[in-house]
Amino acid sequence: MFGKIEIPGKIRDVIDILGENGYKGYIVGGCVRDMLMDKIPHDFDITTDAFPEETVSCFADHRVILTGLKHGTVTVVHEGENIEITTFRTDGRYLDNRHPENVTFVRNIEEDLSRRDFTVNAMAYNPSVGLVDLFEGQKDIEKKTIRCVGNADTRFNEDGLRILRAMRFASVLGFEVERSTAESVISNRELLKNISAERIYSELTKLILGNKAIDTLLEFYPVLETVLGKVPREGIELLDLLPPDHTLRYAALLCDRTPEKSASTMRSLKTDNETCRAVKLIVSSVGLELPKSSSDRFNTECAYLLSRYGKSDLERIITFKRALAHPNEMEMAELDRLLEKVKEISDSGACVSIKQLSVDGGMLASVGVPKTSEMGRVLQALLGAVIEGEIPNERDPLLEMAKKLIK
Repeated sequence: MFGKIEIPGKIRDVIDILGENGYKGYIVGGCVRDMLMDKIPHDFDITTDAFPEETVSCFADHRVILTGLKHGTVTVVHEGENIEITTFRTDGRYLDNRHPENVTFVRNIEEDLSRRDFTVNAMAYNPSVGLVDLFEGQKDIEKKTIRCVGNADTRFNEDGLRILRAMRFASVLGFEVERSTAESVISNRELLKNISAERIYSELTKLILGNKAIDTLLEFYPVLETVLGKVPREGIELLDLLPPDHTLRYAALLCDRTPEKSASTMRSLKTDNETCRAVKLIVSSVGLELPKSSSDRFNTECAYLLSRYGKSDLERIITFKRALAHPNEMEMAELDRLLEKVKEISDSGACVSIKQLSVDGGMLASVGVPKTSEMGRVLQALLGAVIEGEIPNERDPLLEMAKKLIK
């Protein structure tokens, strides 16, 4: 029923070295969960009963990085790979709903696992000991359930970000959130106001890219509203019609806002400039009229669109409008034809941008075009003439036309 737990060689070496020195090392958390679910882990966390100074002593012949020492984490460089080893610990009071006031190192793995967020993440494995599953994480994997370790209110008050993590795991893994945990997710949602925007954005992005994003967001709508404000149900339901592109999916959630307000929301999440720009552009395209394949100028109009937006942005816009058109099959088919034509023109190498013109500013200056705004006007006119098929994209014809334009 469950996948086999296989520890990679370098990780196994580190655990073996701890064992040779009288300590126990375990892989713990998400990597154990993933392997039990027959998935390939992205990374491996190691926890141990060795205190930090003892861990350092075990790896005296290795390069050791001590930057995480106060939290019990020692980074060992083994065969060129940085491997983090963290001592079993218990956490002190959480004063900011995110970070413990202090940590206490312990020798007992039960105490360490009991402080973790969800049962599916609170399992550890050592090759000689086997699987340590004190909170029925395997059973919850089998039931496809996200459930807090211990009291849910306590877990969320310790770290408010766990509210979004519960939703994210449900969405990505396709699980249900256990009833008392779900109730606590909603009742404690105001704790998210104490969490940094960057951390919220990271979790929310993973959530909306998950396979069960719609169900999760609708079930926990009050949480979504706390983070993004009011979001239309129609926007949430668009998610399944869009590819796993975070800019498209954020645009779906914000599609009832003006482009400026959608950009403002994205900035409040501390997103990068490119994501903010792309979301604003996609939202602004909602009312954009696109060319019809029945038009005599279909090819030319598609070329102008490519000139205006570029291939990547234009494909996003068409994909988004196709989702908006659902379930109108005729309109969706029309958008499919448009997308196909855009790809055809782009793949053909046809000139649709100033950069593709066979002349540049220096060449134009040599025939008398001033290096002012006039230069930009001439370049745009030349591009338009090439797109319209009035002249070929060749140096001499373009320069001749430039001379006429400045006269």
